[in-house]
Amino acid sequence: MKKIFATIICIAILLFILLGCNSATKTPGYESLTVGAVDALCEKPSEVYTINSAAYGMSATVARHPKCLGMEDLLLVSWKGPRTEKHDTAARLLMLMYVEYLDDKDGDKGIAGYYLKTDQQVVDKETTHMVFFQLRVEETKE
Repeated sequence: MKKIFATIICIAILLFILLGCNSATKTPGYESLTVGAVDALCEKPSEVYTINSAAYGMSATVARHPKCLGMEDLLLVSWKGPRTEKHDTAARLLMLMYVEYLDDKDGDKGIAGYYLKTDQQVVDKETTHMVFFQLRVEETKE
């Protein structure tokens, strides 16, 4: 009986480990947000900024898409090449800097950015990673 219980515990632990080792970040409810869908279904972005690797430590593109893929206001940060913790952190920092820029420009409306998911697409052996953020105006508590 102890062997069966130990076997079940080992299988459960192994399943948790294997399920946690997925390279793509999947968030339930956002399956339609993909690199390919942005290219195929979204209109030209309202704003696009190219980030230079010499100035920021990585080359990236920040693009804002109003009314894209069912989202009211979508901010995308994309880059080519590998995906590391540094890239994920840099993408989030770019989103935070963009939100701060919007608040300064628009009179501190309380705009916030929310992570939705990260996707990747490989074309001609070159990987493009894209982080999807939703921009929303938050009600300020005063």
